[in-house]
Amino acid sequence: MRSLDHTQFGHVPGLLPDANQRHLLALLVCQDDLAAVSHFSSPADRDAWLATVIESGKTDPRVRDLLPLAYHCLSERGIEVKDKAYLRSLRLAFAGCNHQQADAWSKVVYQLQLAGIDPVILKGNSLIVDYYDDPTLRPMTDADILVRIEDQGRAGDILQTLGFSKVALDQDTTNPEFEHATPYTRAGREWSDIDLHVHVLSKCHAAEIDQWFFNQLEEYEFYGVKTHRLAPTALLTHLLLHGLRHSSTTPIRWIVDCHQVLHHRADDINWREMLAFAKQHQFTLRLSLALLYLHDEFGSMLPTDVEEHLRWHRPRHFERMETTFLLKRFPEGASLLSRSLYLLRSMSWRACRMRGGWYIPLDFIRVVRHLIAGRSVRTALVRAWRYGKNN
Repeated sequence: MRSLDHTQFGHVPGLLPDANQRHLLALLVCQDDLAAVSHFSSPADRDAWLATVIESGKTDPRVRDLLPLAYHCLSERGIEVKDKAYLRSLRLAFAGCNHQQADAWSKVVYQLQLAGIDPVILKGNSLIVDYYDDPTLRPMTDADILVRIEDQGRAGDILQTLGFSKVALDQDTTNPEFEHATPYTRAGREWSDIDLHVHVLSKCHAAEIDQWFFNQLEEYEFYGVKTHRLAPTALLTHLLLHGLRHSSTTPIRWIVDCHQVLHHRADDINWREMLAFAKQHQFTLRLSLALLYLHDEFGSMLPTDVEEHLRWHRPRHFERMETTFLLKRFPEGASLLSRSLYLLRSMSWRACRMRGGWYIPLDFIRVVRHLIAGRSVRTALVRAWRYGKNN
């Protein structure tokens, strides 16, 4: 049997949804009406929970973005909601924002095409037109646009001529060796942020991986502009690998997005090709954790042979190391030995995925220097990673 499964990560903060979030997600993705509300003991219990969710949505953007879809699902099931006026107004507000954003982003895509750049729409904007029954059910806050690495400079210049400016994070933000995307924004224009991607996956920048995604494109009309997006197999792979990750705020939108792909385009997913790609690049464990979580918690349908393959997958050492490093936070109260092993493993993983070689001695020296200087473990790791190869 596999050495890891999603139940072993349930206690990690910022990784998997908590109980209330799971209840909300079940309402959104479970096909069975009874399964969607089975955790409520009575209609009164359900109504009290809904009131709590709506109230939390006023302060938590992750929940707020799901409320239009929640209202839609409740209406479809004939469940009355007390705060209908608020949910309707919220949906109308998102509809206006989506329209405003789509208008700005489609112009950016068009200008990139005029310059001979073929952009690819990633993530939410590639789903909003036809994967969701209504575009207002998928609120958008930014656009993710992928270009080939050789087009990064020209694409950035075009964005700047259109009034966008780079978001200052650190001096290596635009270095494709370290970052998979460069964020841009427009001053005074809300809802117009763009992440210009040169790599599909964060923290994994191998050219052959990017090329696999570029080979999996389909035509897509984005608000009047014909462009491209990832085909269902690559799209689901991207959503799974990007979604199941540790974050200071638990990612939950990926669960709904993956469900929409499985629900609308299941027949178009080439599972054999996905699993072959995952095996070649040692992503099988991460894919299995995400897919089996969707299957076990929310009833997402997987082909029997795929489910069996994922459950019996025996990960190699690198897969276990990478998955543990990406999905589990560093234990603050760990012993000196555990901290040292964590540093060595994380640097080994970074070297394999990001640089195509092993730079552990140089990285370790840099980390020690930063620690002696009084910097935190996280800062030492980040600085060593960012400046490792070029210094």
